[in-house]
Amino acid sequence: MWDHYRKLRKEERRNIRQKKREGEIRECEELEMLANRNSARKFYQKVRRLTEGFKTGAFSCKNKDGDLVTDIQGILKFWRKHFSNLLSSDSCVCHRECRECEDPDTPIVDNGIDVTLPDNDEVRIAITRLKNNKAAGADALPTELFKHGGEGLVSCMLHLLCNIWSDERCLLIGI
Repeated sequence: MWDHYRKLRKEERRNIRQKKREGEIRECEELEMLANRNSARKFYQKVRRLTEGFKTGAFSCKNKDGDLVTDIQGILKFWRKHFSNLLSSDSCVCHRECRECEDPDTPIVDNGIDVTLPDNDEVRIAITRLKNNKAAGADALPTELFKHGGEGLVSCMLHLLCNIWSDERCLLIGI
């Protein structure tokens, strides 16, 4: 019985090594094909994926109690609460240890520097300076969407930025 098991196990290992070699040969052929087609971007993406191997993402964070939050809805709620506290007018970096934090109506000291609202050209220039082919952020909107959105998108972004700038708070929609 043990001999039969060892024989099957040896045969299975041989098959696995053969399949692995065939897969590596296929990958090399695909890399050669990409190099011959002058697809440098796809070629280097594949090389990077092959050399880096598998990496897991960090899909957890610790709440204020020190407990690990791993479910997606819990993580989203945690970050939503964190940033709403951070961006709200009644929170401060100094954690209410100073006199300025006792009164939420205390004006923010700006050292007399008058900063104007962004204009249409500034928003357009900022959008055109975004890099292509980069991973989308938490909003899952690629930069190409903004770049090819046209003047309508630029004016909507300007309106949104001016509202955030003047109200000094960010609206959380859909989270």
